Amino acid sequence: MQRRRYARKKENRFTRLIMIVSIGILSMFIMDLASSQTPTQQNEIELLEIEPTQAFIKRSLEQLNDQYSLLLVNSHYPNTVDEEAIRLLPANKHIPLAAGDTMLEEKTLLHAKLFFQAASEAGISNLFINSGYRSRHQQDQLYAAASDKNYVAKPGQSEHELGFAMDLQLVRGGFDSKEGEWIRTHAAQYGFILRYPQGKSEITGVPHEPWHFRYVGQPHATYITAKSLSLEEYIERLQPGKYYQVRANGKTYLLYRVKAEQNRIEVPTEGAYQVSSDGTGYYIVTIHCDDL
Repeated sequence: MQRRRYARKKENRFTRLIMIVSIGILSMFIMDLASSQTPTQQNEIELLEIEPTQAFIKRSLEQLNDQYSLLLVNSHYPNTVDEEAIRLLPANKHIPLAAGDTMLEEKTLLHAKLFFQAASEAGISNLFINSGYRSRHQQDQLYAAASDKNYVAKPGQSEHELGFAMDLQLVRGGFDSKEGEWIRTHAAQYGFILRYPQGKSEITGVPHEPWHFRYVGQPHATYITAKSLSLEEYIERLQPGKYYQVRANGKTYLLYRVKAEQNRIEVPTEGAYQVSSDGTGYYIVTIHCDDL
């Protein structure tokens, strides 16, 4: 009798041990699977059309601070922003390997700094900015000297004239490497999109450029990347007269696209929001709902 009890106890201990080991292995597998997923896979998002509950007021464009972060610049919509309207800062004081004359728009530089810090923590030390802001004169000179003008925009049609775009380069290896995959996967977390993706040249008018990243901010970067859109497609998806709720990276936003009437647009009466002209004659308003 005692031997049978001892055998059963031993068997139960062995069974519990197997269960504990199995649970541990399963937990490690789940954690490994989660870590292997891209941020956009873990935070799949949708634009939900809703009726807003916020109160709105019409304000003149002179009262608003146009961020220009969603401004579309291409052969159909040339850049009309005054160079003095963009606050530019030198990148070499904040980003390793950046040339002394590399400049970026202020908010773009702030998020590029965080992006490069994360890349360094991920073991990528050979990443640098090959090109940032260019004046209209610099773009004119570059276009005139280019042997292949498919990869150089005409003056007035380049995002580099805004200061929101940066051409990245890896000292060793190309963008088909593991480092390149990390860059594409994590850029959206810091507000950047791959501006000229594969298979979108008929829409963007520019061949695929794996090095060209554009700052658009949140939640736009996360949504554009998750849905594999170009900036042109994203702006078209935001239909005027409709309001969209989107949740990205644990935060909730309300978006709408509106045309100015008598030089005025509708904005919320309270809470944080940003306004950006989109280059097509409309303005995109981004409301931070968590701050209301």
